Amino acid sequence: MTTHQTELQKQAIKYADIRKRLFYSKPKTAPVKMVTYIEPQKPVEWLPPKPEWKRAETYFDAHVIESRRILEMLKSGEIELETIERRTIMQIVMETLKDYPGVNISDIRGATRMRTIIPARQMAVWRVRKERPDLSLPAIGRWFKRDHTTLIHSIRKVEAMMAGMGENPCIPTQS
Repeated sequence: MTTHQTELQKQAIKYADIRKRLFYSKPKTAPVKMVTYIEPQKPVEWLPPKPEWKRAETYFDAHVIESRRILEMLKSGEIELETIERRTIMQIVMETLKDYPGVNISDIRGATRMRTIIPARQMAVWRVRKERPDLSLPAIGRWFKRDHTTLIHSIRKVEAMMAGMGENPCIPTQS
């Protein structure tokens, strides 16, 4: 006897086969590829060509030769450097204030414009500028808490008085 399958049975068999492949089969594994590690090569560093004075023998200018000679003389003890001792602004101002009794550092650096203090301040500024030409006017002005233009006025005023009165015009006269 031959069994005749209906369309519905054929469809059920087909779905069962699909279900079996999807859920009950072993997954296929991909073939394993062997990877070999190749050490990367270091890139060749590009170095700029040496300048001409490093490639060939160099003859230095006279000032370089002289400075090397002086350094050798210093090392051997043939000559010595003279050290310049510079007094601080505070030391110069303190020496100036010896001529102005009753005036102190806080008065000089303060904002007061009393007639007894202004000449002392101007003379202190002038002496600092004369003794320390290595300091700029703004640097001196920061110590005195003044603008550099104020210092220029003080210096010019003291110099004008010295031209007319003699050596120390801002020293008060004892009466």
